[in-house]
Amino acid sequence: MDTGPGPLVSIGIPAYNATSFLEATVRSACAQDYPHVQLIVSVDQSTDGTADLARRLAAEHGFELIVQPRRLGWIGNSNAVLRRMTSEFGMILPHDDMLSPSYVSRCMAALLANEASVVACSDLECVPAGTIVPQLELRGDQVVRVAKCVKDGFLAVSYRGVLRFSRFRRREVPNAIGGFAADALWMVRMAIAGEIVRVPEVLYRKTFHATSAHRAWTQMTDRQDERRWLAHTAEIMLLLMRDAPLLLCKRAIRKALRKRARRLGQARLLRRHGPIGGWAARYPMIGSWVEYLRHLILLTDR
Repeated sequence: MDTGPGPLVSIGIPAYNATSFLEATVRSACAQDYPHVQLIVSVDQSTDGTADLARRLAAEHGFELIVQPRRLGWIGNSNAVLRRMTSEFGMILPHDDMLSPSYVSRCMAALLANEASVVACSDLECVPAGTIVPQLELRGDQVVRVAKCVKDGFLAVSYRGVLRFSRFRRREVPNAIGGFAADALWMVRMAIAGEIVRVPEVLYRKTFHATSAHRAWTQMTDRQDERRWLAHTAEIMLLLMRDAPLLLCKRAIRKALRKRARRLGQARLLRRHGPIGGWAARYPMIGSWVEYLRHLILLTDR
């Protein structure tokens, strides 16, 4: 690693209770055919042998290892590896995912061919189901990109893409209540910064298992999912206020936010939950802020 010409690409692996996955993930990062790669592994405070495994792998492969003294959570640990990257290009690789050997080289070719691009990512295979998930490609001016991302971009495959950090004002995954869909907020930040480019090949494998963060999200009831989605819409509005407040003046952005807040579940909310549900369905943007504040209060009470 870090032996050849071309811009340096940092691969950051945030790891937590990852003894079943980390070795395969590290080996896939080290097997990249791109000649100029730096690997950084940050082990969050774990309850298994992840730190010891990471130390053994670091001795074998020579990568930088950080063992966190306190629990950061998946967002905090992702940002810990981002802060250690000094290169112009880099990516987050979750501890249970694997890259094809050409992932970085193909993404870098796409980035270097398009100066307006901020991230490139390939299509993704879900393991063990075998489902293929293509990433949205967001091009055009900033308003077009952000509106489409807000309306359609929940899958957020680009969280795992190779990023051009020089275009970012804030190089960090945004905080989200309970960590829910922070990768989608990160994608909105990407869309603000530049174009999102798709490499139309399956070069990335995402492993779903019993301890995946996404698993808890998929097990929510309809009511929980509806309320969390509304709160997530408010989090997008907060991000836009911080990063690009003038975009909120654009009609296309406001329309995309309203459509996202309404979603299909709003009709269900109206039918099943009486006056409160009906109020939220008719005024989705106000409903988003109400649900965001409700989640904050619940978090404070814990």
